[in-house]
Amino acid sequence: MNIFKLFNEVIQWCDGNVGFLNVILSICTLTLTITIAKIPYKKKIVGSLDVTLEKIENETSYKSIIKVYLTNVGRVPVYIKSVDVIDWKGKNLGSCDMNLRYSQCKELGASKSYSCQGIFSDPVFVKHAINLNGYVKIRVTDISGKKYYISRTFPVG
Repeated sequence: MNIFKLFNEVIQWCDGNVGFLNVILSICTLTLTITIAKIPYKKKIVGSLDVTLEKIENETSYKSIIKVYLTNVGRVPVYIKSVDVIDWKGKNLGSCDMNLRYSQCKELGASKSYSCQGIFSDPVFVKHAINLNGYVKIRVTDISGKKYYISRTFPVG
């Protein structure tokens, strides 16, 4: 019974304050329109990495050869400036060789893939080579300086 009375009071208040509700609905419509307008221009990169361990001759340590695979799943091209592998705290463990030659960046078109590799010597790769999820991230920096972080999508085993 109280619910119906409360609901009736809300309806009467709305009838008396039509201008306020129009402003609220206009703001919601404007926000939704801007959000929908940005969807075709969204940039998104997914990726994975593959680790190969090689024993260094005459030493007890290993070097890690890491191949990074990136795919642009967004709708616009991304111009990649650098690909780094970092640990979970943000420490840079090394960069991948991108073979850019004369250009400053690598274009990754919509629905296109790219791979690069690097040699790393950090012990985290030897210790957690089976499952790097939660220990390292891929940081991709585009030409405008925006950073994309890829983590927890690495194969196990």
